[in-house]
Amino acid sequence: MDRLGKLEKLYAEWNAQINLISRNDFEHFWERHVLHSLALALYFKFPEGARVIDVGTGGGFPGIPLSIWFPDTEFLLNDSIRKKLKVAEDVAARLLLKNVKTSWCRSEEINEQFDYITGRAVKSIPEFYGFTEHLLKPDKHAAYWYWKGGEFEEELASVPMHTTVYKLHEMLAEPFFETKCLIKMQR
Repeated sequence: MDRLGKLEKLYAEWNAQINLISRNDFEHFWERHVLHSLALALYFKFPEGARVIDVGTGGGFPGIPLSIWFPDTEFLLNDSIRKKLKVAEDVAARLLLKNVKTSWCRSEEINEQFDYITGRAVKSIPEFYGFTEHLLKPDKHAAYWYWKGGEFEEELASVPMHTTVYKLHEMLAEPFFETKCLIKMQR
């Protein structure tokens, strides 16, 4: 809880230097970024020793909050924009997160496989799947966890995976979550 409590100050410092989170949105930091990221924990617990890649992590969402919540899980935070990834690296270092590494490149360039792939509204679901499918282990338990809002049923229809949609407003009463979903995709 101590580490989670330090997040707002660290991100406020960085947000003053580079615009990670819009100034108007920063007043909703906890709800729209930390709680939104941690919503996964309402539905799933990463097994101890699991390897997760957070593709398009930006400044570290959802990867940093999840790495705090799941300290026995390894996280690779990936982004192609160096200045955003620098924020995630600094926050992880200042919070002494031993389970976080970063990768500054396009996800297509990564030659490893992971138990779980996370992404928070990075691209359309088919685009995200297309440039990350090589990263998912060929294991029946391996899965994507993707944060998405709005209408996306057509997007899901073109992805060759079994999908489960969790409507966040069913667990989180704040109006922000009314249209937000968490999507699990598995082979």
